[in-house]
Amino acid sequence: MFMRTLRILFAMALTLAAAAYTPAQSTTYDFEAGYQWLDIAGNKDMYRSQLNQEDGLVIHNLSFNLYDPNSTGLADRVRVDASGFGGSPTGRFRLEAGRGALYRLTLNYNHLESFSALPETDNPLLGNAVIPGEHTWNRKRDLVDFELELMPGASITPLIGYRWNRNNGPGRTTYHVGEDEFRLNSDLMQTEKEYFAGAAFAVGTFSGMVTQGWRTYEERDRQSLVAGAGDGNNPGTVLGLPITADSVNSSSRSKTHTPVTNVFISGQVIPEIQVKASYAHSDADGDTTLGETSMGSLASFAVSRFFSSLREDVRSSADSTFWRGDLGLAFDLSRNFTLDVNYQKRSMELDGWALVSDLYLDTMTFGGLSSGDITNLITIRNQSRRTQEIENFKLNVVNLGIFRLWLGGSRTKQDLVLAEDAAEIVVPGSQSGSFARVIKSGTLGASAQIGKGKVILDGESDTADTAILRTDFTDRSRVRFRVQYPFGDLVEVLATAEKITSDNEDAGIGYQGDTKHYAVDLGIKPVNHLAFRLNGDSFKSDSKIPIRRPYDFGIEESVYADDAKTLEGLVELNFDRVAFQGGYSSLKNEGSFAFKLNRTFARLSADLTNHVGAGFEYEKNDYSENIFSAADFRASRYEVFFRIH
Repeated sequence: MFMRTLRILFAMALTLAAAAYTPAQSTTYDFEAGYQWLDIAGNKDMYRSQLNQEDGLVIHNLSFNLYDPNSTGLADRVRVDASGFGGSPTGRFRLEAGRGALYRLTLNYNHLESFSALPETDNPLLGNAVIPGEHTWNRKRDLVDFELELMPGASITPLIGYRWNRNNGPGRTTYHVGEDEFRLNSDLMQTEKEYFAGAAFAVGTFSGMVTQGWRTYEERDRQSLVAGAGDGNNPGTVLGLPITADSVNSSSRSKTHTPVTNVFISGQVIPEIQVKASYAHSDADGDTTLGETSMGSLASFAVSRFFSSLREDVRSSADSTFWRGDLGLAFDLSRNFTLDVNYQKRSMELDGWALVSDLYLDTMTFGGLSSGDITNLITIRNQSRRTQEIENFKLNVVNLGIFRLWLGGSRTKQDLVLAEDAAEIVVPGSQSGSFARVIKSGTLGASAQIGKGKVILDGESDTADTAILRTDFTDRSRVRFRVQYPFGDLVEVLATAEKITSDNEDAGIGYQGDTKHYAVDLGIKPVNHLAFRLNGDSFKSDSKIPIRRPYDFGIEESVYADDAKTLEGLVELNFDRVAFQGGYSSLKNEGSFAFKLNRTFARLSADLTNHVGAGFEYEKNDYSENIFSAADFRASRYEVFFRIH
């Protein structure tokens, strides 16, 4: 699919280019590609999870632009841009074409490859040297976005479009059945399609767009027991009987239809007042079916039985309605004052049900008596409605000499209604009913223009009257200080200091979070052909909240910490035909997930003629974890490339 789609896209680009070609046309082009080799020592799965490059051809840049306003062909302008593909895990292709005021066409294609096989993630068998973890994936995502505008720039511009998004590939996961957890192979396919049509308009001082789309989403996931994983993750027995699985097979399918409406308008009511308004509405209707068969020597505390086979069928349906409306006014009060006022309301309703049918075959009581087959039916119904209203304003004070001031405020009202079966709210008390929350925010900031430099200080404070979710804050504040200042043409400094705090000290929650961030970026250019850049960054974040242990219902404190520091240096040499870049960076985290990543990079390029160049690249990544050396890797990449421009 990937290579076929890529060939189609390039064929379309070349066809349009040929149609546009005339001897009088204006043409620019730039093409750079190379061939790379990798040398990886250590954990290759961890390397692929983080960088995922491969040996082979890589397109760094493909760009050409053709323009001829006198062309009589299909198009009088064509622009093509592409990068990635080959040994790179990402690829991008963009085509723009048009003819005068007749039409404008835009086509985007993106390809992404995602791999994850982290040794420590969800891996209860790590102590037995089972690597990688039990939750892995190797997926490919392809995205196509097409849009055609007719009569661009006219008072009314009709448009049609199509979007396609597919994510598929194998993976591994775990599944709990029969009082044990088993490793499963997974084959996932997700496809999203959307057709839309509408029009853009521009009448007087007003402009906007109206579109109507029809979106479909389909998902299929097939799962089966990993070969040799029938003993499960948990050693021992249940009431003296070993738990094993001979087979576990599962297949699920989901399909959702969603009509989507979008409206946007902006304009100048009078010279001093500008208005912006938007509205979006979607109504999703989805169904899911799942069938599963598990066979082996299994147990269930839910029915107090041992059993040899379980057949489970699930049917579910959900309706989700969402809408959002925005209205904003911008007032130009005077040469010194401007005022922005905005009101937004959004609403989401979810109504769903599920029927679960479990058939336990050849059951036996825990006391050893045969009890035949047992059927268990469960009906679940969830309903929720969430609405949110946001009112905010921002006042700007300008033309105060070197100073500029701004202040603002907002009020957010959240209302949530849950039916009895819903369990999304994990605060003390009832899990159903009506919940309300109000958040008040204030912002204040100032900047000063000092010569060619700028100093900015701003802050924000949020206060909520209550919490709905356990992770909701009741108080939050942020203070940020930034300085950007050049010392002539030699040195430029950019510095940032920021602090964020949030907490919820309500009884039974006790959430606290703190973040401190400092960064300095220094650019030095002592002579015309030589430049240096130095960067240092410190990020420290700590959060904690009490949690309940699922195995004994005791309370313990969950603590997560990040203490990361980054140092980076870059040197650039540029002459008429020769250029060199070299750099080194180090990222170190001493928090909950302690690791170190060092990167060395060098690139040498030379123009052999006025239109042809070549060069060499080298990159080395050295990754290590403090307490788990099995995740370490060292990877070197070598590449030779050429350029035509």
